[in-house]
Amino acid sequence: MKQQTARSLIRDATVETETLLTSKETSKITRYSEQTLANHRTTGRGLPFVRLGRSIRYRLSDVQRAIEAGRVSFDSDPDGRAA
Repeated sequence: MKQQTARSLIRDATVETETLLTSKETSKITRYSEQTLANHRTTGRGLPFVRLGRSIRYRLSDVQRAIEAGRVSFDSDPDGRAA
């Protein structure tokens, strides 16, 4: 049996990949400074992150979910019922 290279394994993988953002990209989207993101990582607060070796990445879906969770809508009353 022929041994597959890492490149061919990646090409043959059927797992859907997700967009990963750098701290700089995440900072631009969230308007949190890169230092604030770093502080949140060390204190266990804020956005979930992925560590790849020494690199830190944020899943785009996690960033979008956090933004949506913080969204305030004035289309409903304080009890959550539609106006």
